[in-house]
Amino acid sequence: MQFLHDIAKDKNLLRLVFALFWSVIAAGYIYGITFIDIPENSLRHADTVLGFVLGTIVATIIAYYFGSSQGSSDKTDIMKGKV
Repeated sequence: MQFLHDIAKDKNLLRLVFALFWSVIAAGYIYGITFIDIPENSLRHADTVLGFVLGTIVATIIAYYFGSSQGSSDKTDIMKGKV
Protein backbone atom coordinates (compact mmCIF):
# COMPACT_ATOMS: atom_id res chain seq x y z
CA MET A 1 0.00 0.00 0.00
CA GLN A 2 2.96 2.33 0.49
CA PHE A 3 3.55 2.21 -3.29
CA LEU A 4 0.05 3.55 -3.96
CA HIS A 5 0.54 6.28 -1.39
CA ASP A 6 3.84 7.30 -3.03
CA ILE A 7 2.17 7.43 -6.44
CA ALA A 8 -0.64 9.61 -5.11
CA LYS A 9 1.85 12.09 -3.61
CA ASP A 10 3.99 12.46 -6.75
CA LYS A 11 2.05 14.26 -9.51
CA ASN A 12 4.42 13.24 -12.32
CA LEU A 13 4.47 9.59 -11.26
CA LEU A 14 0.68 9.57 -11.08
CA ARG A 15 0.47 10.96 -14.62
CA LEU A 16 2.95 8.35 -15.82
CA VAL A 17 0.95 5.51 -14.24
CA PHE A 18 -2.29 6.77 -15.82
CA ALA A 19 -0.55 7.20 -19.19
CA LEU A 20 0.85 3.67 -19.04
CA PHE A 21 -2.53 2.26 -18.01
CA TRP A 22 -4.39 3.93 -20.87
CA SER A 23 -1.60 3.05 -23.31
CA VAL A 24 -2.02 -0.63 -22.45
CA ILE A 25 -5.81 -0.36 -22.80
CA ALA A 26 -5.49 1.41 -26.17
CA ALA A 27 -2.90 -1.07 -27.47
CA GLY A 28 -5.09 -3.97 -26.36
CA TYR A 29 -8.10 -2.54 -28.14
CA ILE A 30 -6.14 -1.84 -31.31
CA TYR A 31 -4.77 -5.39 -31.24
CA GLY A 32 -8.25 -6.80 -30.66
CA ILE A 33 -9.92 -4.85 -33.44
CA THR A 34 -7.12 -5.77 -35.83
CA PHE A 35 -6.73 -9.49 -35.20
CA ILE A 36 -10.03 -10.70 -33.70
CA ASP A 37 -13.08 -11.28 -35.90
CA ILE A 38 -15.83 -8.76 -35.23
CA PRO A 39 -19.46 -9.55 -36.08
CA GLU A 40 -20.75 -7.58 -39.06
CA ASN A 41 -23.48 -5.84 -37.04
CA SER A 42 -20.88 -4.55 -34.53
CA LEU A 43 -18.32 -3.35 -37.03
CA ARG A 44 -19.47 0.29 -37.06
CA HIS A 45 -19.39 0.45 -33.25
CA ALA A 46 -15.87 -0.99 -33.20
CA ASP A 47 -14.75 1.59 -35.78
CA THR A 48 -16.27 4.41 -33.74
CA VAL A 49 -14.52 3.29 -30.57
CA LEU A 50 -11.25 2.91 -32.47
CA GLY A 51 -11.56 6.49 -33.70
CA PHE A 52 -12.21 7.64 -30.14
CA VAL A 53 -9.21 5.71 -28.80
CA LEU A 54 -6.86 7.05 -31.46
CA GLY A 55 -8.28 10.56 -31.45
CA THR A 56 -8.41 11.15 -27.71
CA ILE A 57 -6.51 8.71 -25.53
CA VAL A 58 -3.43 8.15 -27.69
CA ALA A 59 -3.32 11.70 -29.02
CA THR A 60 -3.60 13.22 -25.54
CA ILE A 61 -0.82 11.07 -24.12
CA ILE A 62 1.48 11.87 -27.04
CA ALA A 63 0.63 15.57 -26.92
CA TYR A 64 1.38 15.77 -23.21
CA TYR A 65 4.67 13.89 -23.18
CA PHE A 66 6.03 15.20 -26.47
CA GLY A 67 4.22 18.54 -26.78
CA SER A 68 4.44 21.81 -24.95
CA SER A 69 2.52 20.63 -21.88
CA GLN A 70 5.47 18.67 -20.50
CA GLY A 71 7.83 21.58 -21.09
CA SER A 72 5.40 23.95 -19.43
CA SER A 73 5.07 21.60 -16.46
CA ASP A 74 8.86 21.33 -16.19
CA LYS A 75 9.20 25.12 -16.31
CA THR A 76 6.61 25.52 -13.57
CA ASP A 77 8.45 22.99 -11.38
CA ILE A 78 11.75 24.84 -11.94
CA MET A 79 10.12 28.15 -11.03
CA LYS A 80 8.75 26.61 -7.83
CA GLY A 81 12.23 25.30 -7.01
CA LYS A 82 11.23 21.62 -7.10
CA VAL A 83 14.03 20.58 -9.44
